[in-house]
Amino acid sequence: MRYFAASIALLALLALPLAAEAEKEKKDQALVNFAGALKRVTKKEVIIETEANNEMTFVRTKRTRFVSGGRTMDGASLPSGITVSVEGFEKLNREIEAVTVTVAVPDHSPNM
Repeated sequence: MRYFAASIALLALLALPLAAEAEKEKKDQALVNFAGALKRVTKKEVIIETEANNEMTFVRTKRTRFVSGGRTMDGASLPSGITVSVEGFEKLNREIEAVTVTVAVPDHSPNM
């Protein structure tokens, strides 16, 4: 039993550098930004319309965050047509994974 516990501990110590390296690779990837009107949010996709009749589909994962005014929010509650910007990175299969979807907050400050 002691050998089993020691083996598990050793495997955990060996796996930590691999997980850290994988996270570092994601941070080193260049993020791309796109903006447009939100068409639809599903469990697996975020779809925006960047120009008239030009849709872009992004992969939605558990890491995808939806932000409005600096606060995290639920993506399913966003209405279609709202202006958003999507920050993501290109995966090996050429899909773009959405990292952050930011809702454009209108500026209500008085013009001077």
